[in-house]
Amino acid sequence: MGPSATRWYRSAKGHRIHPFNLSLHPFAMLTAPKAAEHAWKQSVKFQKAAANQHATTNSTRTNKDCKRSESPSTAKQPDNKIILFEDRNFQGRSVECSSDRPDLQSHLSRCNSVRVESGCFMLYEHPNFQGQQFSLKWGDYPDMQSEGFSTSIKSCRMIPSHRGTYRIKIYDKEDHRGNMVELTEDSPRVMDQLRSPEMLSCSVLEGYWILYELPNYRGRQYLLRPGQYRIFSEWGAMSGKVGSLRRAPDLY
Repeated sequence: MGPSATRWYRSAKGHRIHPFNLSLHPFAMLTAPKAAEHAWKQSVKFQKAAANQHATTNSTRTNKDCKRSESPSTAKQPDNKIILFEDRNFQGRSVECSSDRPDLQSHLSRCNSVRVESGCFMLYEHPNFQGQQFSLKWGDYPDMQSEGFSTSIKSCRMIPSHRGTYRIKIYDKEDHRGNMVELTEDSPRVMDQLRSPEMLSCSVLEGYWILYELPNYRGRQYLLRPGQYRIFSEWGAMSGKVGSLRRAPDLY
């Protein structure tokens, strides 16, 4: 028998009745309640598939939107930024720095005002980080000369921030000899701890430090970076005279 069978019927009077096709398809063979149940299940199945597809599409769009919105905010921003101006009150030619600059002579003939927008910097009187040093933290300096700074700034060094511990060993003799004192915090009167008016060598073990020629963080300044200093000339000083030591983050 094929997919369908033709059946003929006769009426009570013997007349032949028009035949009808009886489908043997499984769905067609279902009873009315079963057919309705089957149709409902198929409808639910299709609705779930459509919902899953919609959710996947929305999730993909959301991820793309998040990436687009996060890109500008997660872009790395400079931690340190300083602007040096030739004239007072932030006038005249200027140069912007966010890292070490060993030679500023071609950019500025003089420096009469400075704006530190973020971070801390050490300014030097001569190129290649030589000569007198001046540490500056965040803020405006409209008149360098009136604040005791030189107007001859030829190089600039960034002072990195440091979140860990600080350690420095100082000695009253060259080549890390003689009396030794280890510091982990600021010292307004180093000579009292070292029992000597001079510090002739040191070992910076952790963090950045600033050495001052006079007590209470006054006088000439010298940036001490991690490393070994066998004699005072290696940190740029003309003598071993020392008054105080400060951790660089105290400037922030």
